[in-house]
Amino acid sequence: MEDLVRKLQTKDKTTQYLSLAHNGLEELPAIITSFQKLKTLDLSYNKFKVLPPQVLALQNLRLLILNNNRLEDLPDTLGQLQSLETIMIHANPLEGFPRGLLQLNKLHTLALTRCPKVEIPEDIDKLQNLEKLYLGNSAIKTLPKSLANLPKLGLLDIQSHKIRQVFSTFLFLAHLNPQKARLLDPMLFGINVGTMQKIIRMVAKLSKINAPLSLRKYAFDILTQKTIPIDRKLLFDLLCINYPPLNNKVWTLIADNNNHTLAKQPLDKNSVVCIVGRPKALKKTATYERLNKLGIQYTQKLNTTTTHALVVAPIPLKHKVHNYPNLVFISEQDLHQFLQEQEGGFLLEQDKETIQNRGNLIELLYSTQEESIRLAVQLIEGGGLDKSLITPLFIAYTFVQDKTLRKKIRQLLYVNIDKGGQELLRGRISFYTTSMRESEICNRLIRYQKATASLDISQVAQFVYKNHQKAYTYLILHAPAKQQTAFLQLFINSQHILDCSKLSRLGNLPTTLKEFPDLMGINMQGCSIRQFPKILLDYPFKKLKWVDLRKTNVRKLPYPLPPHLEDCKFFTNF
Repeated sequence: MEDLVRKLQTKDKTTQYLSLAHNGLEELPAIITSFQKLKTLDLSYNKFKVLPPQVLALQNLRLLILNNNRLEDLPDTLGQLQSLETIMIHANPLEGFPRGLLQLNKLHTLALTRCPKVEIPEDIDKLQNLEKLYLGNSAIKTLPKSLANLPKLGLLDIQSHKIRQVFSTFLFLAHLNPQKARLLDPMLFGINVGTMQKIIRMVAKLSKINAPLSLRKYAFDILTQKTIPIDRKLLFDLLCINYPPLNNKVWTLIADNNNHTLAKQPLDKNSVVCIVGRPKALKKTATYERLNKLGIQYTQKLNTTTTHALVVAPIPLKHKVHNYPNLVFISEQDLHQFLQEQEGGFLLEQDKETIQNRGNLIELLYSTQEESIRLAVQLIEGGGLDKSLITPLFIAYTFVQDKTLRKKIRQLLYVNIDKGGQELLRGRISFYTTSMRESEICNRLIRYQKATASLDISQVAQFVYKNHQKAYTYLILHAPAKQQTAFLQLFINSQHILDCSKLSRLGNLPTTLKEFPDLMGINMQGCSIRQFPKILLDYPFKKLKWVDLRKTNVRKLPYPLPPHLEDCKFFTNF
């Protein structure tokens, strides 16, 4: 203690942070009260059985850490620390919830983890500024309804072996205040497979009691944030819950996730197909007519003979789908592509006439005239959709104004594009407007390229450039090498001079420029280039005679110049 007092005597009394952790202290020296500017005090890992009275004299204290002590109680006078915002009492043998905490009006973070005898009082809502409440591994079995009255509470950690009871209580809490339905982070649960299965069974029962939307939404959040193996019967139980986002998540797990041992079985002419709900892209009655023409069996309702099900609505509980062990779930894409293959659309045959027809369709889609696009869509609907038509359809979809035509195009795209493309279709698609800057267009095309592999974004960029003289940055710097080379060729004349002066927002030269070793001149006048092009330093253009960098942001030439540029003439602003 004497050594500690000597150290404290040498400290600046205006300090705002003081740590006395790991000192084995049972009491505090009186000199502590002289640190009136103190905002943070760490007393963790000591032997305090009661809160030292000197702490109450520190009126500017904002953070108090009392972790891993021997505290059995905290005095009601703790409420004197009205500036306190965070208090951490982790791993203490408290006999109950310290009532003095309820007087701390500015408290926003309270940690009572590993306090095995602590229960949360009903009047916890006195802490109106509370944002984070940590109660993991405590004695909590139920949560007070008053938690729903805390407007700023954004995180509640209740990791505990009593998780099942707590989850039930919290579902009820979410019902009281739907805004709190997303409060718990599932990662704080410490959820294992067994616990998750209990939760899923509980969630499945929600449909029987007509549970409110907030509870179903919270169950959805739990399932989407925690990835664990779930058995087939539990997934089927979840399909009975009337909450579409949850259903979509479960259908995806069933139809696409091989980890659930629900691998797809391909459709064939011996399949018995059933559609539950209204598909987004396929017309239900028209699909049944197409199946009937092909001699393929279908059922209007699920039964024991059904082999493949396209499910886009909650399955009624009375169907008991878990009793159908051989049932395979399929997507709209699966069914659409199967029908196209069986119908043998004219675009699926790879002969000369087909290639010519496909070229004519692409020309119609690129015409930007709605009548031509409508004709192309009608022809496409009559047969299978070749992959080369997906990008032209996508481009047409972005500028068509007629709602009926847009809907048809969207349906065609939805059942032929990958999941990333489907996500794009759910939002607002636009790769060009008159107000967009060149850099913004380029960034948007790059984002679309990352989102889906079904679209040829270079083809989109070429369309934009042809019609609006924009997107050249993408074509020169980000398109595949062959497209870059082909596009650069447009700006190289018969005298082997590259003229980029019309591309005002171009900021660099691509590495594919080395495909043109005979270049004799490069005109970048007026471009947005900021540094000397690296490709000119790395690759020896032996015939290069001049480079024009006037009206650019280049302010100096590299020194020394490489040997192959020593005889080259540079036109600059400096």
